This record gives sequence, C-alpha cells and structure tokens, in this order.
Amino acid sequence: MKHKGYWKIIAGIAMVVMSIAVYLIHYLIFMDAHHIFIYLVGDIAFVFIEVLMVSLIIHHVLNEWEKKSHLKKLNMVIEVFFSDFGKHLLVYLSNFDNNLHTIHDLLIDKDGRGDINFKAACKALQHYKATLLSIKLIYQNWLNSSKIKEECSLTCFKIPTSWSMKHLPI
Repeated sequence: MKHKGYWKIIAGIAMVVMSIAVYLIHYLIFMDAHHIFIYLVGDIAFVFIEVLMVSLIIHHVLNEWEKKSHLKKLNMVIEVFFSDFGKHLLVYLSNFDNNLHTIHDLLIDKDGRGDINFKAACKALQHYKATLLSIKLIYQNWLNSSKIKEECSLTCFKIPTSWSMKHLPI
C-alpha cells in the first residue's frame, strides 16, 4: 500500500543525512568542533524566525491568490447573470420604483452616442434610495409574466452544469 506523504519523509531524512555529512566534512577539514557547534546552535535558533517569516509570507500570498480567484469566479457569475436575464429583471423591477424619475435622465443615453456622465451618475446613485412597491405585488406580477419566466428558464438552462459548478465561487 502506497502512502501519499511517504516521499516527504524520505526527503526529510535525506536532507538531515546530507546536513550531517556536510558538518562531518567541515570537521574533518578544520578539526574545530567548537566552531561547528556555535554555528549549529545559532542556525537552529534562527530556524524558528525563518519559519515564522516564511509562513506569514506564504499565508499572505495564498490569501491574496484565493481572494483574486473568488473575485474572478464571482465576476463570471455576475457576467452570466447580467448578459441576459439580469437586464430584463432590472428593467422589470425599475417599473415598480417610485423614485426612478429622479435619476432616470442620468442613466439613459438618449441620443445613442454614449455621452453618459458616469461621475454624475455614480454620485447620484450613491445617495439614491429606491422605493419599491409591495414586494408581494412585484413577486405576483413576476410569476404571471411569461417573458420573465421564459428568460429565466432560457438563462438557467443555457449554462452547462459542469461549467457552472466548476466556476461558481465556493
């Protein structure tokens, strides 16, 4: 029966044996055991600081990599959502927002030239409070809307299961 971590034990033993061999060669050349033991104790004392520094750095690097990976996967899910179904859902929900008229002109490109002032729109959206009608009413209307049902089912079945399970943030 093979053990997965067996090679690590052999590698560790090999490194210890090589270290002893180098210390033995050093002793045979210089015949100074006092010098060897002084540096051996100093090296052993510094090992704990080295382990601490390396583990902190590796931990930080791994955390950053994990955050980037999760953010990338989350962005993929958001892109899929807003590519089809999300746009229709936002348009549908905006019909039930009583305050939409206050920011509507900032968000719509009326002439089709792409001249939206994004700084002004972002500033307005930071202070914007949506006032939706009854959630129950919105939900009932959504269930009755065949367009939304059709978009939802098409979007949900458009993505292969293997892709969605592999790319969803866990």
